[in-house]
Amino acid sequence: MTFPLDNTDKESEIEKDAADSTHSVPITGTDMSLVHEIWLEPDENGQMLPGLCLCGPMGDAFRALLDESAIKISEIKGRSHFETMVRYHEFLGCEAYTSHHPEDFEPYPEEWLHIQYNFLRESRAARPACKVLPPKGEN
Repeated sequence: MTFPLDNTDKESEIEKDAADSTHSVPITGTDMSLVHEIWLEPDENGQMLPGLCLCGPMGDAFRALLDESAIKISEIKGRSHFETMVRYHEFLGCEAYTSHHPEDFEPYPEEWLHIQYNFLRESRAARPACKVLPPKGEN
């Protein structure tokens, strides 16, 4: 599978991380979205495979499974599983995400919002910069 890393022509809230930034998605008091991280991890043949997890402690188990060569390439926000997956599929350049499960359209639990908001607020200054992909043509 190949997918674009530059979707600047698409209307979305996807923002790439800069080498000296922390998290690219702002937190506001009225924003009921959860921040998700998009990762790339090479398989045994060197193909970069995408993965998605929640930012903060709720994504720790996913990140613990990643190889040390995995890189976080972006963040997206979503208010529900469905909204998040639509944005993820757009980012990857995949076909449109669909779901027939009513619970996928429900907002994320308020408890999750509090967990993530508190994590981001408390760790904003302490968080190291994320690894990013080098510009095209550089290795």
